[in-house]
Amino acid sequence: MKKIASSLAVNYFSTLVFLIFISCGNENGPVPQIEPEPIITEFIPNSGMISTQVAILGNNFVPTSAIANQKLRYSTVKFNGTITIPTGDYVYLGNNGEQIINTNVPIGATSGKITITTSSGITGSSTNDFRITIPIYEPNITVETAFGADFGIDPTGVAIDASGNLYVNSHNKIVKLTKDGPVTLLTTTNDNYNDDPDFGMAVDANNNVYAAVGHTIQKIKPDGTVTQFGPAFTLVKGLAFDASGDLYVSGDGIYKINQNGQVSGFAPGTWFSEPWGPKGIGGPKGIALDADGFVYVADFGNHKILKISPEGAVITVAGSTAGYWDALGTAAQFYQPFGIAINANGDIYVGDSENRAIRKISPDGNVTTVAGGNVGDFNGPGSSAGFSRIYGLALDATGNIYFADRWNFKIRKIEIK
Repeated sequence: MKKIASSLAVNYFSTLVFLIFISCGNENGPVPQIEPEPIITEFIPNSGMISTQVAILGNNFVPTSAIANQKLRYSTVKFNGTITIPTGDYVYLGNNGEQIINTNVPIGATSGKITITTSSGITGSSTNDFRITIPIYEPNITVETAFGADFGIDPTGVAIDASGNLYVNSHNKIVKLTKDGPVTLLTTTNDNYNDDPDFGMAVDANNNVYAAVGHTIQKIKPDGTVTQFGPAFTLVKGLAFDASGDLYVSGDGIYKINQNGQVSGFAPGTWFSEPWGPKGIGGPKGIALDADGFVYVADFGNHKILKISPEGAVITVAGSTAGYWDALGTAAQFYQPFGIAINANGDIYVGDSENRAIRKISPDGNVTTVAGGNVGDFNGPGSSAGFSRIYGLALDATGNIYFADRWNFKIRKIEIK
């Protein structure tokens, strides 16, 4: 009986203490809730150099109420233990309700997990590793400025004629550049696409210049006459000629225009929507052709380089998910490839825009880095060169590369020895 009475007393006392605790909590505000652990569902790209911008997607980076009420919205991000600078990364709300952090790979980071720590000290980790890129650079590469900002250009696309004259799609104008003379204005345009501008350029055997302008292709004859070539398209991006003089166009798909201006669909696609279209092409940008009539496409949206046979079959030459990795074929990674050109040996050169690098794909599919990978404005050896966003590129008769280094307002030249 004494044991029962004692047990009842203990239970009564425990209940009383709990009620007092709850009562005190209600008087002073709500009982503190346990903060959920941050969940990282994805990060884009999944590999890159130091300073690469990375978008981290997930949930619980900050309380949802903090976003809704525009309150403090910062979390701490680390790459394999190395903290980003600044130490607090701002959290955005995505279109699908996910939380997003845009940050940069910090100096000193190594390959490993990404972690996010909330302001309350709760940490969550990614499932997969972020890989720090160590590029495989081509030897004997020199980068220089062919035409600088003093030429008054905002370059997006480039083409070269047989005499070495350079033609530039320069955001609202098409110009001709020569080392021995002033800038020649060929025509003005009305390009309002600042983040996704007109860039396509090509020159035929008769030195007629073709430029992507809005939804049309403008033909500029040597005497200065400007006419529209072919019909208006939904979208026009890359331009390239084949050996017989037919013009290939990338835009919402891949199209072929014969010398009479007649259009045939070569590999239709869908611009930045899923599925990517019947041929599996999403957001094609630069386009090039080899001597056998195969078409090569920089598939900006899928981070791949594609090859299309004359019969229309599409295969992936190189690339996979968004990232920066030198390797063979689909083990390699690009991040929004833009310009593309191919030389007589079958080497493919790619302007890898978000990686700020010029990449090379050899005929056997091996991917290396020609120059860049560094953000900035630096000439010199390929491994130390720095670029802004890379758009169109072209090869001269000796195989040197010219490309539009847009936000540095320059045309850069890479001498291939």
